Amino acid sequence: MPEIIAEEIFEQAINLGKHIAGIHLQQTLNILNKNQKLYSDIEIDGIIGEAPVVLVFFLQYHKFQ
Repeated sequence: MPEIIAEEIFEQAINLGKHIAGIHLQQTLNILNKNQKLYSDIEIDGIIGEAPVVLVFFLQYHKFQ
């Protein structure tokens, strides 16, 4: 995961709690998927599991185009 994103998630986890940080990441990933053109929406459950991490790398590779 890019360092700048990891730092933001860490900061949010400290200040807001890890569940809210996870929700923010998942919501952001769903917003960036261009109405499900890049991938299906992920479940908003606040858990930073494998899918959100993989999608961060996917979007970094595709440069949010």
